Amino acid sequence: MRGCVHGILLIGVLGILILPKVVAANDFKIIPGERIGDVTTQMSIDDILKLLGTPSNIESESGFNVYHWQNRSLRVIQSSTTGEPLQVRTYYIYRNPNPYRTDKGVGIGASENQVMQAYGSAGCFRRFEEGGKRLYWPDLGIFFIVNTSPSAPSEIQNRVFEIGVQRAFFGQVSFGPCVEGSTRPSVPLPDNVRIIRPGPGVPSELAAFVGKWFGQWDGVRDHILIVEEVTLNPPQARVIFAVAPGTIPQQQRYYMRLQGIFVDGALQIRFPNGATVNYRVRSEDMLDATFNYAEGGTSSATMKRMND
Repeated sequence: MRGCVHGILLIGVLGILILPKVVAANDFKIIPGERIGDVTTQMSIDDILKLLGTPSNIESESGFNVYHWQNRSLRVIQSSTTGEPLQVRTYYIYRNPNPYRTDKGVGIGASENQVMQAYGSAGCFRRFEEGGKRLYWPDLGIFFIVNTSPSAPSEIQNRVFEIGVQRAFFGQVSFGPCVEGSTRPSVPLPDNVRIIRPGPGVPSELAAFVGKWFGQWDGVRDHILIVEEVTLNPPQARVIFAVAPGTIPQQQRYYMRLQGIFVDGALQIRFPNGATVNYRVRSEDMLDATFNYAEGGTSSATMKRMND
């Protein structure tokens, strides 16, 4: 695919020279929402395999397949459900210079300040992850992961060690300025939240769920649960289930008003698509949550009581 010309058609009688489309070689450019080098966000996994060859290894994670091409410092994240490639990434490899640069000149090893100066805080979403900090512009379709691990090689300590692109949201969701601290404002909530404190007739093990709770699914996607009211006969809960946008376009932010039930001491919410989520009381100010996907697989979150 690199630098190849499919052919030249010459119609001699009319003297017309028709030049076919030329497939661009790898220019090591990172174009937000579009491509890293010659791997684009519009390619199928078969197209990518034909271009890059056999991957150095393939990992399966919850809901995803991760294809690695270490010789190219590239990886592709694929949905294991739909088979669709979701992200293209380039990353740091020890003692292996990474040639990829964004359209604004940012590459592996850049500082957080350099990233922010290049792309600005408007529309940026910042999230803390294990060993790193993700700076994400969903409207552009690009993110940078800054290494915060003290055990990382010195050349990438507090510097970008991974850059990814995906199809941009194009305004489907929006975020406030990229600031330190909680990402809680990105979780949508209705204006008419009304929490009714349980009366004396509600058992304490059910009353413990009432209130507003915050956590992150698998430590990544912000989630708020509001248990507005618990009623009896039969025991039920009126709840608001709300999540922030995820890291792929299909995971948009939303909230739902639902009716929860109590099953073996847990508050259970059932969704129209067959998924369920269970919350169990760990302490007065903490819940353990498990999301069971309709197609299989689970996510977990530790929910902490919110005072606001």
